[in-house]
Amino acid sequence: MDGFAAGGELKALSRAASMSSLKRVLTDMLPHGIVRRIAASRERERVAARTAARAQQLRSVRQANGDQPTMPRLNMGCGTHREPGWINADAAADAEVQVMIQDGDPLPFRDGELDAVFSEHFLEHLTFTDGSYFLRESARVLKSGGTFRVSCPDLDVLTALLSSTSEKWKDLARVYESIGDFEPGTLAFPEQVLNWAFYGHAHRYHWSFRQLSAELQRLGFVDVRRMPFGTSRTEGVAIERRIPEAFYSLIVEGTKAVTRPQDRA
Repeated sequence: MDGFAAGGELKALSRAASMSSLKRVLTDMLPHGIVRRIAASRERERVAARTAARAQQLRSVRQANGDQPTMPRLNMGCGTHREPGWINADAAADAEVQVMIQDGDPLPFRDGELDAVFSEHFLEHLTFTDGSYFLRESARVLKSGGTFRVSCPDLDVLTALLSSTSEKWKDLARVYESIGDFEPGTLAFPEQVLNWAFYGHAHRYHWSFRQLSAELQRLGFVDVRRMPFGTSRTEGVAIERRIPEAFYSLIVEGTKAVTRPQDRA
């Protein structure tokens, strides 16, 4: 019996090796562009299936919570800020909705499913690659005419802290001291404050208005503007809460371009 079993295993291994060899031969025979397109198509199908499954799971949670069947709004990277009527998402295990932002892992929403996407002092915790991916995913999940609003440290304000005439570094030093990062009086130089702004709290990348607005416009957002703290062109979207940090925050708002029927053709 052992001989028969061994023979069967050898045949199975031989068939597997033959199939693997045939796959390699066919791959080698096909033009590289076709192979890449097939692989890309399969990856898109996998991502779409994963997104649909996560979106359905999230809709089930919202229905179980008795949420109204209106177009939802996303508060991404919410931390402890749980905004009523919004989907409050964060990477933390105890988040209302746990969502990780990393290139290749889509937001759990269908295309055009959201009315608004908001984030406050979250974007700077992402690498440039992941931050750009978050912007791209926000464009995907927003409806035509939907609002994207982001608040993050302003790179232009931070770099100006080293100016000999600027006293804003003292204001930011007080912010860091008030939240317990440093004992009062520890930050005696603007260089200390700037370094903490870049490397403290797991900050990964800071954006300027020039770069952020260019990226949003590239993704199809229109009417991209700086906005004052607490003021929005869309009712109920200016939900930022970090008042002490408003003086060095970059608040940018854009509208996803409306797609006309002839544009879809």
